[in-house]
Amino acid sequence: MPAEMGSSTDWLKWVHQLIDEETRSWKEDLLRRFFHQFDVEEIMKLKIPGQEREDMTAWYYEKTGMFTVRSAYHLGVKMKELEEGQTSSSANPDGARPAWKKLWKLPVPHKVRIFA
Repeated sequence: MPAEMGSSTDWLKWVHQLIDEETRSWKEDLLRRFFHQFDVEEIMKLKIPGQEREDMTAWYYEKTGMFTVRSAYHLGVKMKELEEGQTSSSANPDGARPAWKKLWKLPVPHKVRIFA
């Protein structure tokens, strides 16, 4: 990806591309180009750290942002409860297992799906 985004076909890959390094503020023009207005307003509320930090992938389901097997397990349990209406059976009367189907489609490392 080019350092500066010039055409409408360019895509964002890292958060730092949305931050003006000199002023340490959001590049509002880029935010408006890539996000819905509501999302732009929410992003603009986020404080940018005073010093530059390296971008990283964060696990949404853990307060620390770090993936844990425990958080994946709890996510799976919550999904199962929501899908099955908190019944004790893991399968629907027709034998389908929607919670497991959702688990296999989650954007998590393959070993997490295997463990779950």
